Amino acid sequence: MLAVSPVNRPQAYGQPQAAGWNYRTSGAAPAAFAPPPPNLARYQPPPYQYPASAPQLAGTPIAPPTTPLPPPPQQDAPPPQQYMAPQPPLPDQWQSVQPPPTQWESAAAAAAPAAMAGAAAFATQPAAPAPPPPMTSVSTAPPMQPVSTSPQAAPLVPMQSQPPAGRSANSHLWRVVGVHDGDTITCLDENNQQQKIRMAEIDAPEIGQDYGKVSRDAMAGMVFGKTVEVVDEGKDRYGRWIGHVYVNGMDVNRQMVATGNAWHYAAYSKDQSLADLQAQAQSQKLGLWAQPNPTPPWEFRKNGKK
Repeated sequence: MLAVSPVNRPQAYGQPQAAGWNYRTSGAAPAAFAPPPPNLARYQPPPYQYPASAPQLAGTPIAPPTTPLPPPPQQDAPPPQQYMAPQPPLPDQWQSVQPPPTQWESAAAAAAPAAMAGAAAFATQPAAPAPPPPMTSVSTAPPMQPVSTSPQAAPLVPMQSQPPAGRSANSHLWRVVGVHDGDTITCLDENNQQQKIRMAEIDAPEIGQDYGKVSRDAMAGMVFGKTVEVVDEGKDRYGRWIGHVYVNGMDVNRQMVATGNAWHYAAYSKDQSLADLQAQAQSQKLGLWAQPNPTPPWEFRKNGKK
C-alpha cells in the first residue's frame, strides 16, 4: 500500500478542478498583467523673486544710453594729437662726431691758404708734354671666367694615402667594420674600401671549434667599430693583409695570447715573448687553457673541419 505524500503539489494554473492531482502544465495560458495607472505629477517650481527689502535690489537701476556711441576709429587713421607725446629729434647714427682740432691741425689749417696760393701759381706754368705710352704686348691667354656670386660647395679632397709623419709606410689607420673570428677582421681604408686583415704570429680557434665564438667576442670587444693602426707585413695567398693591430697603443695580437683567447702560431713566428705569454696564460688556466686538452686550430683545419 502506497503512503500518501505529505507534499502539497499545486494545481496547474488556469486548469479546471479535476479529481485527483492535475500535472498538466503544457499549453497553460499566462496570467494577464496590466501596469497600475500612473499617479505621477510634473512639478514646475516658480521663478525665484527677490523680496522688496533685499539688498540686491537697492541702488539705481542701469539704464541704456540715450545717445549713440561714436563709431570706432579706423585702423589706418593716425591717433589723436592729444595722445602723442612730443619726441626729440633722433641723432644721425651715421654721422661721426668730429673731435676738436689739435694744435697740429690748427697750424695746418692756418698754412692752408699759402699752400693753395702756391699750387695755383704752379698750375699757371705750361705743362711738359706727356711721354708716349709704352707698347704692350697683346695677351693670347683666354679671357677669365665670370665669378659666380652663388656659394659653391668646396671640392672633395681625397684622404691621404701616405701615412703622416711619425709612422712608417706600412702603417695604416683603418676602421674595423667586421670581426670574423679571433684572428681575422675587416677594415675600411682611406678610400672607403674593405681590407681584410689576418693577425700575424697568432692563431685563434675556428668558429666551429670549441671556444671559437668566445675568442671572436674577445676580439670584437677590443676593436669593433674603432679606428685601429694596422702595421702590415704584406699579403698572404688569400689576399689578406698579415700584420699587427694596435688600438689605443695596445698590441691586440699579444693581448689575445696573454688572455688565453689565441695560440702562439710558432710555425710562423720567431717571437719568444709570445711563447712566454702563452706559457703564462696556460699556467693560470686563462681562456681556452681552462679546458683539459684544447685542440690547436691548425690541427683542427688539418682534419678537414671548419
